[in-house]
Amino acid sequence: MKKRIAIIIATLAVGAVLVLSGCASTQTGTEQGVTTSQSMETVEGDIRLVVIDVNSAGQALASLIRPNQAETAKALDTYSKSVDALVKSSEKYTKHSEEMRVHGRDYFEDWRVQGSTYQNAQIRSLSDQRRSELSAVYADIATQSVGVQGSVATHVSMLQEIKTYFTTDLTPRGVQVMTPTALDAIADGHALNIKLENVLASISAVRYELASGDSR
Repeated sequence: MKKRIAIIIATLAVGAVLVLSGCASTQTGTEQGVTTSQSMETVEGDIRLVVIDVNSAGQALASLIRPNQAETAKALDTYSKSVDALVKSSEKYTKHSEEMRVHGRDYFEDWRVQGSTYQNAQIRSLSDQRRSELSAVYADIATQSVGVQGSVATHVSMLQEIKTYFTTDLTPRGVQVMTPTALDAIADGHALNIKLENVLASISAVRYELASGDSR
């Protein structure tokens, strides 16, 4: 990751100069860089909220299946609301991740067009090289995010089915039967949050460098 960050720093330092030195669309590259950085910031916020909601759902589920739970109906209501909240936050994460991907695509395409206008072959080659390096890092993050989205969807589906089960059978025996599956879901939530934190760290690092580059 440190090597990648070093590449990003060098890329943005040169990229900002090359984009700003363009002719007709002087601000286009810079504006798209800012937009891309802002979309990444939005996704960061989405991920943090998903992590919170995954934890809340896990805690609510643990409370629901706790032995000798005296208020199962109340516990189910709390769990149901936590699952509903996770559904909403996960949908926002998916939506904004796609927007982030599109903004990045447009940013690097504009950079490519700008680079093709240079008459000096050495400068043109430098622009292409730096754009390729940064776009590859960005693409890796987008791919990583898509994979985690699949894990989020699977986890949410599991929690929703558990919710449906308990709305049908909330008897002591019903809770007992479902407990092993519920524990698996809680463990899956912990593993999912580790994946989300990894994506968050990657996005945060690249966004910071992208924002720094835009300010130069």
